[in-house]
Amino acid sequence: MNYGITTSRAHLDRLDEVAVEGEIDWDRLTAAVGPPVFAGRYFLGYPTDAELAGEPSPGGGFALWAHGEGADGGAPERIVPIQRADATRQEAAGDEGATFGRMDGEAIARGLDFCLTVGDLDIIDTAQILVFLEVADGTELTLDYWSAWATAVYEATLRLPSNGDDRIWDRLIQPLVPGVACAFGWDEKEGAYLPDENVRGCLTGTGKRGMRTLCHGLWARPLEGDPSPEAQVNAFTWENLGEFTQPRPILGTAATYDQRVPVRFLRVEGLETLSLEDASILELVTLDWAAEGLDDPTGAVFRTTDWSSARGPDTEHLEELPTQLGVDAGANLTNHAATTLHRSNLISVTRLAYSNYASVQYTPVDLEGRCEFALRYYRTNDQGFGREEALALWNEGILPIAIFQGYARQDENYTHDLIWPFTAGRGSVDAGLAFTWAAETMGQTPYTPIYFAVDFPLDDPDYYGVATPGIDVVLQYFRDVHRGHRTHLETHPSHPYYVGVYGSKPICQALYRAGLASHFWQTPWNGYTDAKPFAHLNVWQVGMFNHDDAVDDNPVLMQLPRGLVDLDVAWGDPGAFEP
Repeated sequence: MNYGITTSRAHLDRLDEVAVEGEIDWDRLTAAVGPPVFAGRYFLGYPTDAELAGEPSPGGGFALWAHGEGADGGAPERIVPIQRADATRQEAAGDEGATFGRMDGEAIARGLDFCLTVGDLDIIDTAQILVFLEVADGTELTLDYWSAWATAVYEATLRLPSNGDDRIWDRLIQPLVPGVACAFGWDEKEGAYLPDENVRGCLTGTGKRGMRTLCHGLWARPLEGDPSPEAQVNAFTWENLGEFTQPRPILGTAATYDQRVPVRFLRVEGLETLSLEDASILELVTLDWAAEGLDDPTGAVFRTTDWSSARGPDTEHLEELPTQLGVDAGANLTNHAATTLHRSNLISVTRLAYSNYASVQYTPVDLEGRCEFALRYYRTNDQGFGREEALALWNEGILPIAIFQGYARQDENYTHDLIWPFTAGRGSVDAGLAFTWAAETMGQTPYTPIYFAVDFPLDDPDYYGVATPGIDVVLQYFRDVHRGHRTHLETHPSHPYYVGVYGSKPICQALYRAGLASHFWQTPWNGYTDAKPFAHLNVWQVGMFNHDDAVDDNPVLMQLPRGLVDLDVAWGDPGAFEP
């Protein structure tokens, strides 16, 4: 049976040492219906209010694809990328609709390109990879949004790595083709299931000159509220899907011809094959079938690899991954971008901690390169990251990245200031401050992250004289950050952002599982219980400047004022933006 699953409230891996509530139980799923051949995964989108509240599944929020989540041998190897439905953006018309469509199409393509850069996805067929735009029931998809989105996806270039160990990008390819995942309703006239009329009307329209409107495939599901199969003469099956066509222009004439749009995947709501004891699985996945025969789409997808940032002395070393080196700083770097951190000076990482705090051990690595990125802080005072500094970094080829830690003063109140936003429930307020600053002052690129700092260990009764909160408080803070982001979009719809986290490995794990962060920056081992890198990291802070291990082999960094920067390693997508 050529079936697959789609999951929006869980990731595909079980790389955690201990099983976490909200994970997919692959053993139970396989026992019920056999191993899935493919998985639909979301690469763009946001959690709903219900997901932020932890409903209907205890797993909580909306889980975007993260680096390395396909490394688990029990998960499907073939990945179908999806962009989550967003009625507000997809119903926008005119220039606004075209802007949203282009922005979203470019963002999902950029995310897929990062996956190839990192190496956690591979390509099966370089000629065609299906990317699906999900459309919610009742959404009147506009031709302006669809044509801009489809054009951006179709024209996107991906970097195809060479087969050698050096990971040299030897060519650019354009393999992405746009599709639509939407509801199908019963059409009395045709006596068959056809795409929702709100989608059909868009796909049969004529786009502006130079814009693509062709849909390369449909992903069908039952229309909510449609008469049930029991009330229909025909059930929702492959045999009862109608033939949908799009008018295509005949070049050089005003005439058109009809081109068939194949249904590539079918979502079946009847789950009689699963027993009641498997209900918890069904809160996390849907069951989908791929078309067979000439229209079999499972070759036009991505393929997972065994990539993981959790490399150690007994596995592969980090230098075998496409790494980037950079710094983070709590003070302005404008005067140092050109003089010290510029492109001609090299920095290096020669060892990494891979054990727990009680017995830290190091494994040697050999990472050397120029400073490629700098993480800087958005703050509520005048010491924060400003546009002039971001431009100075950018002009030197150093990619700026944003982190929010709004209140920490460098005095006796420092630890209290780190913790206070969480215990005071400041998540929504902090989100408003951070995202507004990013959009209005910095001009931060849409669909890039802001890392929100959790710079303390969990449940410590006396952390430098202050008791720290537990994970429940941290999770609530990030739920409120997402709610603040939604409020931000009401006034800044052209500046959506991702929510990232800077924190210890346990904090990264918890936010990953809850779907409350899509980018992860792990603190160094010092002072925390686990030095091993979280498997899905974007950035790892590997050395603090006030410790010799970060400075010994870096004469360039030693020229900077003492304590100015810390040392970091990144993989593919640290979250940089263009100011």
